[in-house]
Amino acid sequence: MAFGERLQEVRKRSGLTQEEFAEQLQVSRQSVSRWESGRGYPEMEKIIFICNRYGVTKPRCCPRARSAASCQTCTRICHPTTKASGSCC
Repeated sequence: MAFGERLQEVRKRSGLTQEEFAEQLQVSRQSVSRWESGRGYPEMEKIIFICNRYGVTKPRCCPRARSAASCQTCTRICHPTTKASGSCC
């Protein structure tokens, strides 16, 4: 599942509109729309917030990590019981 599809699933499962989700992330509704349609990605701190707030459990929480270190940082936060392999991106 692509990041945007996963994000949309998380948002809808939480019963939020794009506007409500955007308010929680302190971004515009248009940003959420871009992320969900695959035309952009949130900053890493937004991804980490989403992982923590909405219990994202799949390793696809870090689509833009450019290194194993940043991928492992996200994995430690999103999946504290899973060893980071550096291959989640």
